[in-house]
Amino acid sequence: MFETSGDILNLVIAISVLALTGFLVWTIYYVVASLRKVYKIVHELDHGVKKALETIDSIKSKVNKSTSYLYVAGEVAKNVVNLMKDKISKDDDEEDIFKTTKEKAKKAKKKAKK
Repeated sequence: MFETSGDILNLVIAISVLALTGFLVWTIYYVVASLRKVYKIVHELDHGVKKALETIDSIKSKVNKSTSYLYVAGEVAKNVVNLMKDKISKDDDEEDIFKTTKEKAKKAKKKAKK
């Protein structure tokens, strides 16, 4: 079977090359599997970040819309308060006029009785 030491050397070299090839194939398989997992994780993170940005944009637009509505509501409330103040001050003025007219009438009656 083995006639010379060269035959044994060739057999050892062949076995070593097969073992090295097997080890390299096994290593490359695990590297590729790891890279695939990393790709999936990065893809999921990218998808999550996109969803988060969409949610933030949606919230931002809703807040902007609500603040404009709040500004309008505040202006309306301010106008209502001013109208109520004007109404109250007019009522007070009318009461003052009514009181002074009433007092003048009483004084006139007192003078007429005298």
